[in-house]
Amino acid sequence: MTFTAMSLFDKPDLISSAEDRKERLKKLFSDYPSDVLQIIENMPPSSLYENAIHDISVEERWSDGPVVLIGDAAHAMTPGIGQGANQGLEDACELAGLLAPALLTKRSSDFSLVLEQFWQSRIDRVTEIHAASRAKSESNNQSSSNKGSNPGMDNQKSFKDRIYQWKPTSVLEQAE
Repeated sequence: MTFTAMSLFDKPDLISSAEDRKERLKKLFSDYPSDVLQIIENMPPSSLYENAIHDISVEERWSDGPVVLIGDAAHAMTPGIGQGANQGLEDACELAGLLAPALLTKRSSDFSLVLEQFWQSRIDRVTEIHAASRAKSESNNQSSSNKGSNPGMDNQKSFKDRIYQWKPTSVLEQAE
C-alpha cells in the first residue's frame, strides 16, 4: 500500500532515520482524522519514505527521427496541480490520432514528420501546464502565510477550462 502526501516543510532537509521520519509524519498529520494517525502509527518505520519534489523542464524537442518522448520523459511535472499523468495520457491520445493514418497507409516515411507534428502541437499546452504546476509546488514550499495562494490557477477560469475541457484533436476534427 502506498500513501502520498505533499506538505510544507520548514526545513527542506530530508530526514535519514526511519524512526525520525515516522515521528515527523505523526506531527505533520496530527490534525488529521484519527484513522490517518492510526495508519501512520501502524506502519513500520522502515516502510516510510520521504522525497523532495522535483520536476524536469519541458524538453525543447521531443522527437528525433523515428523516436519520440511522451509523458514524463518529455515533461516531468511536480504534482502541484495534478496534471502530470494527465498530460502523458493526452500525449498518448494525440500521438495515436496522428500515427493511425500513417500506419493505415503503411507510409513509414511519414513517421518522423508525424512525430515532429505531434510534439509541436503539444508543446505550448504542456509548457503552460508545467509552469502552473511548478508555480503551485513552489508556493506550497513557501512560508505558511502563502499557503492558500495558487499561482497559475487562482481566478483563471480560462486556464482551468483549457485543462479540464481538453479533447483529442481527432475527436475535434470528427465533430467539424
